[in-house]
Amino acid sequence: MKTTLIDNDLTLAVEDAIPASPVYAPEEILALAVCASPNGSRDAGDLALLHAARERGITLPYAQQENSWEAPSRERPYSTAVLKAADKADASPFMVARGNLKALEKLCEVSSLEKERMNKAFEEHSPSGFEPVAVAVHRSGAPWRLLGVVPMHAMRDVRRLSMAKANFRYFHVWDWPLRVLHWTWVLCIIGLSATGICIAEGWFLKMGDLHGAFQFGTLRFVHYALGWILVDAAFFLLLHGLQQIPEFPGPVPRFQTGVEGFVRHSGGLPVRPQL
Repeated sequence: MKTTLIDNDLTLAVEDAIPASPVYAPEEILALAVCASPNGSRDAGDLALLHAARERGITLPYAQQENSWEAPSRERPYSTAVLKAADKADASPFMVARGNLKALEKLCEVSSLEKERMNKAFEEHSPSGFEPVAVAVHRSGAPWRLLGVVPMHAMRDVRRLSMAKANFRYFHVWDWPLRVLHWTWVLCIIGLSATGICIAEGWFLKMGDLHGAFQFGTLRFVHYALGWILVDAAFFLLLHGLQQIPEFPGPVPRFQTGVEGFVRHSGGLPVRPQL
C-alpha cells in the first residue's frame, strides 16, 4: 500500500515496510519509525510516516520519553530515541534508531546474507527513487537488532530556485566556476599533449631560425606553465568542493555548487527529508 502526503510544494510517498526477518511485522516497523520521531515534530518526513500509519489503521503503542531523542549527525547518520509501551506502566524502556540503512547494518552487525536479503527485497523500490529508512531496536541485555526498512520517496517541485525554502539546499551542476575549471583543463591537456610531443620528437627545430631564437626553451616554458595551471585548477576545485562543508573555513568564496552537485540534477531535485 502506497500513501502520499503533500506538504506545501513537497510530495512524499511511503510504501509498506520491508522486514529484515519474517518474525517482524511491517506494521510494527512502521509504528516504531513513527514513534522514533521527535515529539511534536513538523518535519515533512515525520509527518509522512505518521500519515502512512494512520492510513493503514496502525495504532502507536509506544510513548517517547522526554528529552530522549537525539538528532542524526555526520558521524552518526541516524537518530535515536527511548521508547516505552504506553499501555504498560511497568514496561521496560528500550532504544530505537532510525536512519541510514548501511549505518544501522554496521551498528547491528548484520551478516552478509542478511544484507543481501534486505537489498534484494528493496530492489523493486530503488528504480522509483525510494530511499530506505531503516529501523533498529536495542533492548536491555540484548544487542542491537535491525527490524527492517520503510521505503520513502520525497520530491520537491520548484519552478525557480528562489522559491526554495532555507532548510533545503539546491546545487547547480554547471555553474560558472565549474565551467571555467572544465575548459581550463581541456585547454591545458591539449596544450600539454602538443608541447609534449614537440619536446619528445624535436621535429620543429628543423624549421625557423635555429641560431638567434630560443624555440626549444620557450616550448619547455609553455609546457611547464600549462602543467602548473592544470595542478592549480585541480587544487582550486578541491577548495571549491570543501567550501560546501559548513565547518570548513576555507579562503575562497562560497559558490552554489559543490561535490554533491556533480552527481545531482539541476532544476526540480529529489530531496531527502532529515530522518
